Amino acid sequence: MSDKQPASQAEAPHKKGAPVLPIIGVVLVLNLLMVGKIFMGGSAAKEGGKAEKHEETVGVKMPLEEFLVNLAGSNDHYLKATFSLGLKKGETEEKLKEEVAPIRDSILSILTTKQPEDLVTEAGKEKLKKEIVDKINKEIGGDKVVKVYFMSFATQ
Repeated sequence: MSDKQPASQAEAPHKKGAPVLPIIGVVLVLNLLMVGKIFMGGSAAKEGGKAEKHEETVGVKMPLEEFLVNLAGSNDHYLKATFSLGLKKGETEEKLKEEVAPIRDSILSILTTKQPEDLVTEAGKEKLKKEIVDKINKEIGGDKVVKVYFMSFATQ
């Protein structure tokens, strides 16, 4: 029996020492993940800074008259919306009033292609805003419109 006691005492240190390696491995992996997250977060923070700068360039807001359109895919679904355009700093509402017809045409051409399910999610609405900005700027030339704001937005 005395032989068994030293053996169990000899095993005891191995059992205590054995979990140290996996714990060190887990800690090392977690540290590497945190370092990677910091580097990824750093670049995301820089991009976020660019987005904030981009929003800072918004100057005058130009409201547009209400839109009422049939949505694609069915005559039973409508969109009733009012938009305001965030113009680039230095642009004035008076300058763009001459461009109201192509601006409204651009917006209408986008809205009539949308299906109701395209406009339900927040991501769908953000995509719509980006499409509107891109189409208007392409139509009137330059980057005069920086942002689109929904003043009212209802689908049926």
